[in-house]
Parts: sequence; structure tokens; C-alpha cells
Amino acid sequence: MDASLYVDRTSIPWRYLPHDFAPWETVYGYFAAWQKDEVFDQLNGLLRRLVRKAEGRDVEPSACLLNAQSVKT
Repeated sequence: MDASLYVDRTSIPWRYLPHDFAPWETVYGYFAAWQKDEVFDQLNGLLRRLVRKAEGRDVEPSACLLNAQSVKT
């Protein structure tokens, strides 16, 4: 997970992953499997709910805002 976050944070190609991490093929293999299994979507939802609960808010948002900049017509 740390290696995947490092690639995301630094925007480096997988092949340039520092040698402190596992081989890039291994890291990418895990990343691809987690992405296919929607692990990142699940983590994002869980973290959102935890933050909202810690703030004393309902865990599920009740509204959504869209504007012309975020939606192409």
C-alpha cells in the first residue's frame, strides 16, 4: 500500500519505484488486483464515513452540489 501511495503522490512511472519497496511488478500486481476488486472505492467510502462521524455529522451525505465547471453539458 505504501508503494502504491508513493507512486500516486510522486507521479513516477511504476518502473521507477525506489528499491526500498518490493519490485515494481509485485506492487503493480497488487494495485491492479485491488483496483479490480474496488478496494480503493471501499476505503474512500469508509474514510468518508469515519470523518463525517468524527465531525458529529450523519455518516451519509444528504445533498450534492454540481456546477457548470464540474459537469460538461
